[in-house]
Amino acid sequence: MRKWLTAIITALGLSLCGSSNAITLFEEAFQDGNADGWKVIGKGTAQLTQYKGNYALRLTDKKIAITALPIKDYRDVEVRLQMAADSLEKFDKCYGEVSTDAGKNWHQVVSVGNGQDDGISLHSGSYLLKQPTDGLWIRFRAAGKGNSDFCWGDNVTVTGQPKTAVTQTLQKQLPADWLHSGSGFLQPVAMSSFAVPKTAKPAQHIFRGILSVQPTAKQSFIEGIKDTYGFLQSPNSRHRQLPSVDIQLIQHGGVLIPETRGAIVSDHPNWEWVFQPGKVWQQAGDGDYSRAALPFALQERNANCIHNGVLSFLFKSDGSVSNAAYQISSETCAYFQANLWGMLQASYQPKKIKLNQKIIADYQKSQTQRLPVKSIAELANDYPNANPKNFGSQEEINPADMTLYGFVIDGTHYVSGCNTRHGRYPYCDALVLPSYSTAKSLFAGLALMNLEHQYPGFSQLPINKYVPECDGKQWQGVTFEHALDMATGNYDTIVADVDEAAQHTIDGLFIPEHHKDKINYSCNHYQRKSAPGESWVYHTSDTYILGTAMNAALRERQGENSDIHRDILWQQLWQSLGLSPLSTSTLRTYDKNAQPFTGWGLMFSRGDIAKLASTLNAQETALPVDTSMLSAALQQNPVDRGLPARSPQFRYNNGFWGHDIAPYLNCKEPVWVPFMSGYGGIIVALFPNGSNYYYVSDGGVHRWKKAIQEAHNIQPFCQ
Repeated sequence: MRKWLTAIITALGLSLCGSSNAITLFEEAFQDGNADGWKVIGKGTAQLTQYKGNYALRLTDKKIAITALPIKDYRDVEVRLQMAADSLEKFDKCYGEVSTDAGKNWHQVVSVGNGQDDGISLHSGSYLLKQPTDGLWIRFRAAGKGNSDFCWGDNVTVTGQPKTAVTQTLQKQLPADWLHSGSGFLQPVAMSSFAVPKTAKPAQHIFRGILSVQPTAKQSFIEGIKDTYGFLQSPNSRHRQLPSVDIQLIQHGGVLIPETRGAIVSDHPNWEWVFQPGKVWQQAGDGDYSRAALPFALQERNANCIHNGVLSFLFKSDGSVSNAAYQISSETCAYFQANLWGMLQASYQPKKIKLNQKIIADYQKSQTQRLPVKSIAELANDYPNANPKNFGSQEEINPADMTLYGFVIDGTHYVSGCNTRHGRYPYCDALVLPSYSTAKSLFAGLALMNLEHQYPGFSQLPINKYVPECDGKQWQGVTFEHALDMATGNYDTIVADVDEAAQHTIDGLFIPEHHKDKINYSCNHYQRKSAPGESWVYHTSDTYILGTAMNAALRERQGENSDIHRDILWQQLWQSLGLSPLSTSTLRTYDKNAQPFTGWGLMFSRGDIAKLASTLNAQETALPVDTSMLSAALQQNPVDRGLPARSPQFRYNNGFWGHDIAPYLNCKEPVWVPFMSGYGGIIVALFPNGSNYYYVSDGGVHRWKKAIQEAHNIQPFCQ
């Protein structure tokens, strides 16, 4: 604890960034099995005990446990404590208390007495300090008569807001002494702190081996920005703590390449790591150590929210390594947004990597096969009549909600920056982007088109033959293509999005982690209301059923180990395009089925999105798919535009949306544009002039009229 306090005192000396949201300054739930930093005094005993997996600090007789932290630079400091008790008699008590004058005076936060002492129930209390001027002392105190009187202290949380007087510029570097000592920082730093400086030199050391990082609870911080479902309300929430992980890394020149590029599943209840290629360099002030920066994302377990960050540490070839600093200042997530930062304990085991050359070759392939990139501002130089501000327009999308956007025309990918709450993200090409429902087009749609290409008639196979759970009468006559079109005829209401937004969809489809639960809900919740193929009703559950059916039918033809994502989507469709290794990953159920979600759960880089859009929008696609299904999906067949979806100006066909944009352009005839859409605010549009526009955001807004008009202005869609 002493080391931790020193780190916090050091951090308080730095300039801080103000916030309207309370910052978690300290948490202690004793779940690491120790009580480091708690000084015990007085008569009696003190030890950590466990009940049903929960640790708490048990005090007997008149024992006291005290800890302290500096808070002078914070206001509205709130302390929350919990206590339990057992075997108390009439005048025995257990107290949780705070002091701001070094223990001269104490204020009661919570107390437990005789009659409340069932040995199990945790009693809560809080105390607010509006304008504290010094350090904060916290203590748990037993006031009994012997060692048979038990008091348990648990779940300490201290939050506060920076005083405006200390609001200045962000720290712009991560000093070597921070990294070596593990000194934390109570406020996020500028994201440029993780970037390669202009004065950097080639790294003196080589990193090739295993990096292991473990969270340090007292050096992990979180600042909630938006928390729709109250993830941070529980004092035991593990959202602030990153999972432990071992990752194999290979240095190639100045690039640091992770062996594993998809989500790394662990026993952490909330997060899964996703690592991206980073950088290594030599920097003044680091002594004889080299410095590394490794872009990463936290993907929410069993969901598609992505929180992007960077990890940085110092290392030598012999295995010497500093602690690792990390920071997350942006995300693509409509319901949970937060800054996370702190220090991780790190170790480095140098070793040879078996797939060394393949990992490097895969990285180089994805780099060389991506489209040429220019800044979106350069669009005006290449097309003098263009106004780049109409792409990603601030009039349509709040800049605070925008992750990034891009426009592809004539083979060049014009890109935006990727701003965060603490400056620009330094590795935009490595930013991990979620698919959400764009997977309904890119996974479900393209996979079924490929299987129809390989096995004519595959799209017309009956769902109930391949999904035993869909054995009710409502599934008679429903084909794979009906499910892709979301036209099964099974629904509660045809009113747009009511079924999809219902609580039963969250509880039945999105929250369960096992295939059995997801498929039972998807097959059995809705009853037949109209004939298959007649009415469109948006159901992600239909796409999940389709993925299950396609997997079963594929295994019937290619063997029990076949998989629609690995063997169809990746090997048949995407591998030849040189997409980043991110695209080899998909969310799956957490059981032996490992069923791909199909309708959501993919990850991409911005280069992947640009390449996929350009490939689909080419005059002759290079993808091995059924051309009639693809042309219908891309609105190239006037007699098969799909079913009306939400309004007559929108259609849905083979997993793709279609939108008649003629009214925006004063075109005399309809101009149908195929596009893909994702939850929270994701659009990928394929324009008739061969250009493509996309944006990734999380404010719940799907607006792109200005981009339509600007693309038309550059190269008209109609006369």
